[in-house]
Amino acid sequence: MGTTPTERYLQGLARRSFLSLWSHGNPHTPEGRRGNKGAGKELCDLLVIFGDNILLFSDKEIQFQRDIDIGIAWGRWYRRAVAKSADQLAGALKWLSRFSQEVYLDAHCTSRLPTSIPDISRCNIHLICIANGAYNSCRAFFGNSSIGSLVVDLTLKGHQQHTQPFHIGDVRPDERFIHVFDEFTLNAVFKELDTAYDFIQYLTKREQFLRSESHAIVAAGEEQLLAAYLSSVDLNGEHNFVLPRQQEDAQPNYIYFDETFWPRMLRSPEYRLKKIEDDKSRAWDGLIEHFIKLGEYPQGSSLDFEWGLRAIASEPRLRRRQLAEALHGIYEKTPPSHRGARMLYSPDFPDRVYIFLLLPSLPSQANAAYREYRKTMLEAYCMVAKLRCPNAKLVIGLATEPKESEFSSEDLLAIDVSDWSDKEYDHARQIQEDTGILSDKNLDIFEGRILEYPTSSFKDRSAKGFSGTPANQGATKTRRREMQKKSRRANRPK
Repeated sequence: MGTTPTERYLQGLARRSFLSLWSHGNPHTPEGRRGNKGAGKELCDLLVIFGDNILLFSDKEIQFQRDIDIGIAWGRWYRRAVAKSADQLAGALKWLSRFSQEVYLDAHCTSRLPTSIPDISRCNIHLICIANGAYNSCRAFFGNSSIGSLVVDLTLKGHQQHTQPFHIGDVRPDERFIHVFDEFTLNAVFKELDTAYDFIQYLTKREQFLRSESHAIVAAGEEQLLAAYLSSVDLNGEHNFVLPRQQEDAQPNYIYFDETFWPRMLRSPEYRLKKIEDDKSRAWDGLIEHFIKLGEYPQGSSLDFEWGLRAIASEPRLRRRQLAEALHGIYEKTPPSHRGARMLYSPDFPDRVYIFLLLPSLPSQANAAYREYRKTMLEAYCMVAKLRCPNAKLVIGLATEPKESEFSSEDLLAIDVSDWSDKEYDHARQIQEDTGILSDKNLDIFEGRILEYPTSSFKDRSAKGFSGTPANQGATKTRRREMQKKSRRANRPK
């Protein structure tokens, strides 16, 4: 775990979101060691490797000096908390680009990273700076009337322009984008985007939006951007940054997210109902952690333990609701001594099909023989599922005993069916003909669309949730004008 309280907190948040298999705290490189002696150099405070996604976190806790001139105090804090983190992240990325396999779990470089790092050139890289220590000073600077998060001001480009206290823009505009969060917004982002898919999607779209050349973007805080993102969907039915209505006194191409977005979202009945529904999906999170600790997986050329686990862990929160409901439903529906199977397919996720199989053991059957038979049956169900859903690219199977069984065990299977040959289709047809599994008469299909925000009063663009970005209100016009003036002064040619 981390060496400072904030590092430990960051790593705890990440493990809950990305789960333990893909998060590595305080990894080191052998840089600086001589003759296999001495400590190596810390690569970053947290490294997350999730398929082709690599996330590098740098966490700094620098207490803001409130007893000196605000301009001097801001400059010192920015250099130590933000600029230094940016340097560490740039250095970490450079190291991974050259020596991706030379990363270790300990400072003396005796324990190599348990997973290989993919080719950096084909990975989605996200650099995240966590700048702690200025929250209370930020609140005081804005008259204790704001939440206290750093202002996101993309009119600021490069370290030299970051002279306005508590305003953060694009710290390295000519290099890979660096996301900057403070202690409040770090917690908000992880709380609202607590799956790998949802968090990575946000980072990707946030970078695209903030680096857009068509608009100068300022937000009263990261939480306002987050609320705007969560409250809106684009024409593809995905969360995205739908631009707020232009203010009558705003500059052309100047987009401002004021302080109304976040509290409005938290107060909305749709949001509260969403949180209730999300709680039902936590069983899926527990299932993933269970398989990580279990460490059992059927052997075979088409199967891979980490790949299968990553498949079920890559599901977004909305999809996990559906999966948890389907799994719970078949478990409660199936009598203790009966076989039960359910196939789950959703038009929102057409590339994936799930098979949930409950298979009782015979009284005289040894556990090893039962487990082998169940794995064979699970694979047969997954093969036939491709026939029922020919557009599927991945079939994932989960098998366990029915309820009230004396013992409990689980199997996980993931099969890539994206490029099947005629021989494989023929084999699946023969299995269905011989066994009758997943035929119309005994097929229990769970499918459909689900609302992210139940009973939404907003006009839906997609069944995934409500759309419509809240319009800016006039309550913060004075501060908005003030921020615009400050941003223009900071961006004035020297």
